[in-house]
Amino acid sequence: MTKTIDDVIDTLFDGNKEDIENVKCPNCNGTISYALSDDMKSMTVRCIDCGESVHMGKLIEKPNCFEYFGLEHKIN
Repeated sequence: MTKTIDDVIDTLFDGNKEDIENVKCPNCNGTISYALSDDMKSMTVRCIDCGESVHMGKLIEKPNCFEYFGLEHKIN
């Protein structure tokens, strides 16, 4: 079970496909969405239900979520 927004981010970057598909908001157990910029240098992670969001810039590695789902995705 996801415990913090940092855990969500860690899963999006390093998790396998199943882990990423099952990630939930740590605050409300809601739906997580992410969007990577076209140049892959920044990423926004947001809960669709409660609105908590985190924006990360200057990415140095490509997250696993991109490999599985592309630049944008809503995780059920």
